[in-house]
Amino acid sequence: MVEVETLTSVALSVGAGYGGDPDWTHGQWRGRDWTSTSKYHLDDPAITSRLPFATVDHVARATCGGAVGWGMFEHANMGRHDPSGFADWFATAP
Repeated sequence: MVEVETLTSVALSVGAGYGGDPDWTHGQWRGRDWTSTSKYHLDDPAITSRLPFATVDHVARATCGGAVGWGMFEHANMGRHDPSGFADWFATAP
């Protein structure tokens, strides 16, 4: 048996260019020497509404037979999934 404990996560739809992020898109040209800094409040409803339909990176610890390993895994929720209570994105998008 493998036990996985999620230690922290980062929603990549908030400032990282994944999943329809309105603030950034991979490969988007912003001009030579362009830089930017952004702050996001993860309790802001405009931000949290993007999270259920996001790509998320997780840092985790895995244990199997006494051996311990560390790693990162990425997952995404796409579309409706009734058992989890995920409504269709197009029906709930802001």
